[in-house]
Amino acid sequence: MRVGFLGLLVALGVESVGGTALAEGSAQEKAMASQLFDDAERLFAAQNFAQACPKYAESHRLDPQLGSLLHLGECYTRLGRTASAWASFKDALELALARGDAREARIRQRIAELELHLPKLVILVPLTAPCRSSSRSSSTRRALR
Repeated sequence: MRVGFLGLLVALGVESVGGTALAEGSAQEKAMASQLFDDAERLFAAQNFAQACPKYAESHRLDPQLGSLLHLGECYTRLGRTASAWASFKDALELALARGDAREARIRQRIAELELHLPKLVILVPLTAPCRSSSRSSSTRRALR
């Protein structure tokens, strides 16, 4: 019985040490994310968007925050990467909704502004096109028969 109890204490001790290491790793990641964000801010202010965007992205990867996504979206916009900017703002909207963040309305506005500039692909298939057209999948062909 004592061996079982000792084993339990050892297991809990190992878990506790493991949890501490995990928390320290998390703290280190947050510190690194903060440094990357600050570096990105300086690069953005200097209009060096090509170097700022990856730093915002890595900052967000290490410590997912709404601000890093918003800045990343603006950075992509400055680079002319409209689809990437739109995706960043869409992710930011999800995060804002989950957190009840007051910036939600402004994020929706940015998404709407970017959607005006998103490239769109429209494929028009004539109604007289044969069902065996290679542009249709096998499931679509079955549905049309």
